[in-house]
Amino acid sequence: MNDSSCRRLLSTPNRWLYILHLYLDNLVYVVQHNVMTQMPEKTEIEMQLLRCPKINEEKFLYYTQKSQKAQTYSNFGPCEALLKSRLANLLGVEVSCTTLGSSATSLLQIACELCCGDSESRSADITGYFPNFSFFSTFSVAHLSRAKIKWYDLTLGTYMPAVADLPHNPKFIYLTVPFGSERILEYFQFAKSTDSYVIIDAAACLPTIIHKKIKLTQIPKNVIIVFSLHATKLINSGEGGLMVFGQEIPQHAQNLTNFGLNHQRIQFWPRAYNAKMSEFNAAAGLTSLDDSKSNISKILSAKKKAEQIGLSYGIKFFTDVASPTLTLHVLAENASLIMKETQTKFPLRQWWGLNKQEPEKFPVSQKLYDSLLGVPFDWECVDDYFPTLCEYLSQK
Repeated sequence: MNDSSCRRLLSTPNRWLYILHLYLDNLVYVVQHNVMTQMPEKTEIEMQLLRCPKINEEKFLYYTQKSQKAQTYSNFGPCEALLKSRLANLLGVEVSCTTLGSSATSLLQIACELCCGDSESRSADITGYFPNFSFFSTFSVAHLSRAKIKWYDLTLGTYMPAVADLPHNPKFIYLTVPFGSERILEYFQFAKSTDSYVIIDAAACLPTIIHKKIKLTQIPKNVIIVFSLHATKLINSGEGGLMVFGQEIPQHAQNLTNFGLNHQRIQFWPRAYNAKMSEFNAAAGLTSLDDSKSNISKILSAKKKAEQIGLSYGIKFFTDVASPTLTLHVLAENASLIMKETQTKFPLRQWWGLNKQEPEKFPVSQKLYDSLLGVPFDWECVDDYFPTLCEYLSQK
């Protein structure tokens, strides 16, 4: 957009569209700046580690006009309410059992706060059990939770806790669902087997659940699930998260996204901060949700093509090859070493982290960390680079 176009838009009723243009341009830049990598000049191939589907500007403007009409841009405005209602309906849960937030990480921290109880009556001996191999956000949340941190190893094939590492009914258990898995109901079964609160970080699973029409109607009463709406997810709001919780969970999750204020605007829960979702983010989420069916089809088609190419080179894939996620993983024998050797040729990533203290106590976590390698999945140009990538990896 040139200077004359900018001046014309600013001097007409279209100035709102210009502001929208700037917002989306900045959003796209931030995401692409973080994930885009150019291959060496001799390959003449440009790709992204992951590619976020574009936000439709006309649809985005349609939704932001609701906020404009209400002159409400945060504080639980019309777009936030509509997005929450639509997601609750798709998941088969009551709107009152959901909360949107500024990020999934902030909602996970709030989940720990809900499980630990009020500050005044809180025991000093609260223990939370966390996976030793998980998203990087898990380790941030654990250390910010004020609970005594205990780590558990995973069970190979299920990503469930190794039962021997868990005591009888700790205060809460934190579970992580890997990369768009559709097996969320199996985590419900685990939750039903314990009297502890169970926090489920299902970051990338929302598109899979919606695509498979899985309903969370039977969410156990002791469960909190958090989905990410970050721009690295197929259904996203630029930045944000969705929390869904069962009947036994304290019902003030939304209050904790708003400085802990109750309905009388008294700060009843002081260990809280501003974690609300803005109207701009909610409008982006609604637009992304509108286009999700089409985008899911494109992603799954590109993954099928990538899998066929990979198999011809003997490449083995992780289960996310069949999920509508923007990430893609292959199985390797030494992911860290391959990533280090390959960083100048291809953008590779280990999307999960590892608590490396006392590794002998967590053999499965170590094995998974060594074997999962995130490869670039630029679904718009798989044919251009994936054969070269697979040929290179097949030699490692």
